[in-house]
Amino acid sequence: ITAGERKQIRGNWLDVQYYFGVPLNRVLIGISLGLGLYCAIAIVHLRLRRAMHALQRAEAHSRTLQERLGDICTTLPGAFYQIRYWPDGKRQLEYVAGDTTSLVGMTPAQIMEDEPALFARIHPDDQSLLAERWHAAMMPAPTMHALDFRVMVNDAWRWLRTDGSQPRRFDDGSAQWVGYWVDTTALHTQQEELLQAKQRAEKAVASKSMFFAMMSHEIRTPMVGVLGLIELLKRKSSDSDQAHLLGVSHDAAKSLLTILDDILDYSRMESE
Repeated sequence: ITAGERKQIRGNWLDVQYYFGVPLNRVLIGISLGLGLYCAIAIVHLRLRRAMHALQRAEAHSRTLQERLGDICTTLPGAFYQIRYWPDGKRQLEYVAGDTTSLVGMTPAQIMEDEPALFARIHPDDQSLLAERWHAAMMPAPTMHALDFRVMVNDAWRWLRTDGSQPRRFDDGSAQWVGYWVDTTALHTQQEELLQAKQRAEKAVASKSMFFAMMSHEIRTPMVGVLGLIELLKRKSSDSDQAHLLGVSHDAAKSLLTILDDILDYSRMESE
């Protein structure tokens, strides 16, 4: 076969046209679009997988931090809470952590699920104080102060102290703040004991002053009579030795009367 014949055969073999109802260029365009869509789906899938992995890591990190916070709150002598309060009086404890069982007799989960049950345990005289405190937090420039209140735990009243941060405002008019509860029963018991001891001491001092005043008055009354008799005997006595002795007795009685007057004045000042 000559070179020309080989060239003609090669040209006839390559001169093939595709006919199957759809032009070839459209087939190529479809294939290109399919490949592009596949690549786009693959890229989106890859990004979604990365986002899911990042979200899982963030959730794991958040759980770790929450567990650490729970452990720290459990070891501290108190409990922490996050409360949200609305202008119409509605309130919700959004987060509670710590040893609330020993403080109020309820677990953190029970408190968050049934906040009215916790409020019902508070002393009736202190419920209004807490309500006023929450209402004051809704003011434009609230001043947060610590407040002690009583709560019933195991059929006994226990004193708790609460304090919180500055409220955070929301568009719906509600306010949110973070606070703590700590047991102050021992402190109030000591204060009550000190008050009772002070009252007993004041009563003892008053009784002592009353006793001194009464005894001074009772002794002073006959002493005045003794002085009068000594002066009378001194005037009627003609014996010099007897007059001297009466003078000494008169001076001694007069000094004793002065001491009694001083005791009486001191008792009056101490009673005042």
